[in-house]
Amino acid sequence: MGQWSDGQFHGQGRFQYHDGGHYLGEYSHGRRQGHGIFRLRDGHEYDGEWKADLPAGNGKFTDDTGKVSEGDFQRRYALAQLKLDGLGR
Repeated sequence: MGQWSDGQFHGQGRFQYHDGGHYLGEYSHGRRQGHGIFRLRDGHEYDGEWKADLPAGNGKFTDDTGKVSEGDFQRRYALAQLKLDGLGR
């Protein structure tokens, strides 16, 4: 659900993944780009900047116990270290 251009998400949108997770935020040409929130079914959440469909820039990761880590996230590697793996791919 959201804005479309040339058959792809472009602008604001929400996508529900088959595993119960969802992303709410900005898209550019079908990729997560800009600010967005990605929440897994188990409660893990990343709220921050995205570039080329990956976390990149300032963000906040909250685990399922409520522990928060904030900072400069660089691509999938930083989130994998915080046990957020898969990112809907």
